[in-house]
Amino acid sequence: MEVHGFTEQGFIDATIDDIRMTVPDDPANRHRQMIAEWEAEGNTIPAYVPPDAPSPFVPLKPYQFWGAVRATGHETALTTWVGAMTDPVQKGIASAMLEFSLEFRRDHPLIEAARVHLEMSEAELNDLWLWGLTL
Repeated sequence: MEVHGFTEQGFIDATIDDIRMTVPDDPANRHRQMIAEWEAEGNTIPAYVPPDAPSPFVPLKPYQFWGAVRATGHETALTTWVGAMTDPVQKGIASAMLEFSLEFRRDHPLIEAARVHLEMSEAELNDLWLWGLTL
């Protein structure tokens, strides 16, 4: 038997006899009685852990990303910054990302580096990102 933990509804998620099941927290239930015996051996049912909240910063499509960049007047500064990179590998990766990406992720290190270079606060970029999603 493997007890995975409580569910959001207060049931117990467990695998008993190689079958994954949701067991009601009812002492009359035979599977709950098996889990109670397991608990009596010193085991503990893990508490329910809610899933992480989805990030509001879903990836931008290229037209959304470039629309936001152009609307704020950052296109020249962004492309000049990438063009001035001295590490040829980093420069190649950054150039390819800006030109060929099918999506732009808010948590990508290049996006964070560009934010710093463009002297934008995190809040400014977050607001811009959310605005880009509306395009």
